[in-house]
Amino acid sequence: MVTLTINNQKVEVEKETKLLGVIESLGIKIPTLCNHKALTPYGACRLCIVEVQVPGRASSVQASCSYPALEGINVFTDTDRVKRARRIVAELLLARCPDSEVIKRIATELGVHETRIKKKYDDCVYCGLCVRMCQERMGRSAIGFTGRGPRKKLEPPFGKHNEMCWTCGACDFICPVGKKVRSLTSKNAPMAILNSYNMGLSERPAVSIYYPQAVPNKPVIDNDYCIRLNHSACGICEEVCEAKAINYDQEDKKVELDVGAVVLSPGYEIFDPSVKKELGYGRYPNVVTALQFERILSPSGPFAGRVSRPSDKKTPKRIAFIQCVGSRDYERDYCSAVCCMYATKEAIIAKEHAGENLECDIFFMDIRAFSKGFETYFESAKKLGVNYIR
Repeated sequence: MVTLTINNQKVEVEKETKLLGVIESLGIKIPTLCNHKALTPYGACRLCIVEVQVPGRASSVQASCSYPALEGINVFTDTDRVKRARRIVAELLLARCPDSEVIKRIATELGVHETRIKKKYDDCVYCGLCVRMCQERMGRSAIGFTGRGPRKKLEPPFGKHNEMCWTCGACDFICPVGKKVRSLTSKNAPMAILNSYNMGLSERPAVSIYYPQAVPNKPVIDNDYCIRLNHSACGICEEVCEAKAINYDQEDKKVELDVGAVVLSPGYEIFDPSVKKELGYGRYPNVVTALQFERILSPSGPFAGRVSRPSDKKTPKRIAFIQCVGSRDYERDYCSAVCCMYATKEAIIAKEHAGENLECDIFFMDIRAFSKGFETYFESAKKLGVNYIR
């Protein structure tokens, strides 16, 4: 253990602990673009600089993310010298990437609203986060730096797409300015994980909460997609989880429970509409199933309840509901008896969400509004402007 002073406050920490972590543990906010607790400190952005006074030496400005805690040093985080240096760095970063919302926010917090330097309109601050992520955590080295000074470039080995890239998207995820790094490393599409709860209309990460009302409402790691479990790489979850709840060695187990009753809810067998190729499901992105449209209407769905076309996320002007699909086949010569009413409900909700000008046409063979109050509901939909076409 070593004892040091931060802003005239004595602190005891483990030797070689980086100053940034010690400072943040005291509740002091330090700006940074290039630091991540799961990666080796780099000290590239120079926003996290502090003034360090070593006994017997003149004080100096150091990057707190890479400078170690040493016995007897004095650290100052908000001196005029530090503030002035951070403002200069913020102005340089703002000149390089003036369109970055992250840099604009940091610059504003430091009192920099405009730059006196000619703007470059670049999309990279060369913080090295993507490079370290790919090398240290993924073990791939699919991206790196070439050149020095003004000739420094971020590019893959040999300057072209390579097979080393997993297209995992970790480089894009960690980039503080939103640069699409993965487009430099591979021509392949990223590994999209479709959200099954949203019926494949949205994507989800390898660690997610299954749906907002899940019980227990806790995130889980998907064994099929986790890079740590499948390739013994990454492992960032374990590093950043403050609850220390990550256990990669945990296995599935069966648990027997004593209960007083069991509720059986078999539901329905879902019809596969892709077999009806003439209707375009699976060929045209705007042809969706009733379950998918239910998720589109849901406030917790892929579009937050906004009626949107999956192809371009624009609000449609007309929606056609095609009923009785598959109900006259030799394989299944029966009616589900629920489609009429949930199509009616979805049409009403769609008009409520998108406005009365939205046209909803329901094409049917037979209407089965047979239960209590169903006929009244069916008639009310027609009064709202829902068209029923036999």
